[in-house]
Amino acid sequence: MGPIFVKQFVHRYSPQMPMVHAPTITELPSEDLMAAWFAGTAEGRADVNIWYAKLPKGSDQWTEPKILVDIPGNSDQNPVLFVDCDDVTWLLWTSFPEKEGAKGSMIMYMKSYDSGNTWTEPRPLVRRRGYWTKHPPVIRKDGTIILPIYDELYHPHRVYILISEDGGQSWDAYGPIMYCCGCIQGAIVELSNEALLMFMRPRSHPKFPFLQGCMKEFTIEAEPGITIKKTVKGSIGAFTIMSISKDGGKTWSEPIETMFKNPDSAISLIKLYDNSLVLAYNDSHVGRAPLNVALSEDEGKTWPYIKTVEPPEGVFAYPFLTQSSDGMIHLVYSWFYLKIAHIAFNKEWIKT
Repeated sequence: MGPIFVKQFVHRYSPQMPMVHAPTITELPSEDLMAAWFAGTAEGRADVNIWYAKLPKGSDQWTEPKILVDIPGNSDQNPVLFVDCDDVTWLLWTSFPEKEGAKGSMIMYMKSYDSGNTWTEPRPLVRRRGYWTKHPPVIRKDGTIILPIYDELYHPHRVYILISEDGGQSWDAYGPIMYCCGCIQGAIVELSNEALLMFMRPRSHPKFPFLQGCMKEFTIEAEPGITIKKTVKGSIGAFTIMSISKDGGKTWSEPIETMFKNPDSAISLIKLYDNSLVLAYNDSHVGRAPLNVALSEDEGKTWPYIKTVEPPEGVFAYPFLTQSSDGMIHLVYSWFYLKIAHIAFNKEWIKT
């Protein structure tokens, strides 16, 4: 098979929703794709809800977006979709009252037993405020669920691991994983030797933590014939950091820098069916562009193949990867915080 690369938008521009961000995507048991994201007037506002759309199997058109979660008075953010060993679809997200702000957050969850057509009522995953989600868990062969989270209340800018050995009924917390300039949003894959590899987002530059990004104005053609101006503050970071666990996520090695630049922005890391690793990241120290994908065929030891998805000028943030059962790789991300983009590509495209 030759290289394949297809781009389209899941959520299109709406002036009523100037903040569209943090998408997630998974393949459902029905083999449809489902994406979810948050949208509203601004992060932290009570009108920020979780939206979703589906790409039915065999179709090239996403369904019309609809609201999936709207807890009155709360800002609902950072959705995470995944399917467990029993073909149950989970939605995790972070919810907090607008008046309390991000530190009042709580991780919520719903389950679907029919590929996302109906859902259980929202419930707290763990009754502890300050926790946030971003990436899906690793689910081991024995059913153990290993979920990376991070704290914004008691121990800000530290990564924790929630582990469940009973299908998500109860959770034990491990950590924290700490880095000199802070770390959040761990993304975990399981290697062939059963060790866990985690990549994390740094919160600042380790030598210059006082640096702040400057405001930059973009003129954007949001839709054909619709041009708007959007001002975005550029984030500043250093390099994506990594850690290894050899005991199922309970303890982790001292975090170290990888080769990948990171402007204090989310990354996404997945393992393909052939055990290759794919990373999506912003290849910059300042600003969330360009957006690249990298491929490793030796479990992260080397990354010889790197392709650019979006150019150096712009804002292409919070990538999220998954692989569908037909072998295609799917990437969703926030496009200037105005729309949700979806890229479908194969391994051959990265290698060309």
